[in-house]
Amino acid sequence: MRAVQFGNRNAITIRGAAIADLIPSEVSQKTDVAAGVAHMQRMMASYPPIIGIDTKALIEEGRH
Repeated sequence: MRAVQFGNRNAITIRGAAIADLIPSEVSQKTDVAAGVAHMQRMMASYPPIIGIDTKALIEEGRH
C-alpha cells in the first residue's frame, strides 16, 4: 500500500498470474500535485528576485 501511496502501480497475482492492478486514486494524485505546486510557490516567494538576469537568454542558451 505504501508503494501505491507514492504513485506506483502494483499487480495482484494468484499463483504468479496477474489478475488485477492496484493503482493510486485519482483524488490522491490531484491532491499531491496541488500540494506540490503550493510548496513550489511558497519556496519561490521566499527567495528575493535576481536583478539583471535575462531569463529568456538563459532559456535559449539551454536549448542549444
